[in-house]
Amino acid sequence: MRDALDVARLKVGPLSHYRYPVWQPLVWLALLSLAAALGAGKFKASLPQRLLFFGILDLISCILSTLWLMGWLRILDRRPFEGTLFPLIVLAATPQLLQPVVAMLPDDAGLVATVLLTLYGLVVLVRAVAVATVHRPALIAAGLLAYLPVALLLYGLAVNIATSLGWLPAPTGTPE
Repeated sequence: MRDALDVARLKVGPLSHYRYPVWQPLVWLALLSLAAALGAGKFKASLPQRLLFFGILDLISCILSTLWLMGWLRILDRRPFEGTLFPLIVLAATPQLLQPVVAMLPDDAGLVATVLLTLYGLVVLVRAVAVATVHRPALIAAGLLAYLPVALLLYGLAVNIATSLGWLPAPTGTPE
């Protein structure tokens, strides 16, 4: 918990500091998924369904971004990446805990808060990976920019699945 708060406050240590038993980042990720499920007000699914959906989505997202960034760093360093970024990437997602609070805001304020929370989450992720791996933040940001098509594809797939299950309203202008 202390490491999660430190990372969220942009206080990051070397990558070797973020070695945990496998279950610890998974439990933290489950807590983050709970926050996402509680903050998903437009979902017409039950809480257990939302927990399962966001749990799987968050796990896939963290695994993909971990693999992508480790591959990116391998290319930058021209040598195999030692260790794993997974626990650090899970910790860097800690701002997601604020999603239920953001979901309670009125529409316009909620949209602004969502954008700000997303930007803050990106800053936390870039800073955490840059400091822990001793790389310039611009190089990590470039890696995340290169990852953007994969992230958008995953998001689109998640929205399509949720829509097909009837958990999200169909987009306007399409037959139901």
